[in-house]
Amino acid sequence: MRIVPIEEKDWPVWQTIYEEAFPLSERIDFDELVQLSKDNPKINLSKLMELDQIVGLLCHVDLPDQKGFILYFATHAKQRGMGLGSKALVAMKELYPNGFILESEQIGTQAGNEEQRQSRFKFYERNGVKASDMLSHNMSGDFHLMHSTETITSQDYLKAINMFGIPAEISKI
Repeated sequence: MRIVPIEEKDWPVWQTIYEEAFPLSERIDFDELVQLSKDNPKINLSKLMELDQIVGLLCHVDLPDQKGFILYFATHAKQRGMGLGSKALVAMKELYPNGFILESEQIGTQAGNEEQRQSRFKFYERNGVKASDMLSHNMSGDFHLMHSTETITSQDYLKAINMFGIPAEISKI
């Protein structure tokens, strides 16, 4: 699995995966994301490549000290359940050896998609991305902050999410 910056020719595929994977309430307009990545070299729009095929997407922020924040991560709907997400997480750990942080929808809230939320949460945990004791409250809801190492913190998260202009508050679980 390789993480590669997208090129303009990749935009339609990236946008399709993005719109299929994330509800409208959790998405930033695609054109706005592209502009943010052009304006801020720390914001990256990348494609997940397996055998020279785009199998997913990644929107991520490079933080100091080889740390990162993952805002959006998804594999193509047609290729889920093939181990590609696990391979992508390994690649992210290589990209950010001192840790990355991401959001996972809050579980245990009796949400309409509770089973899907539980599945995602367990997927991250199986792949060594652990839940912190912090929740983020932002534009689209409440999210567990999950991290690949103990060295990445909620303060790193707040710096990164701010780059997208997304106000967020943190609370302990």
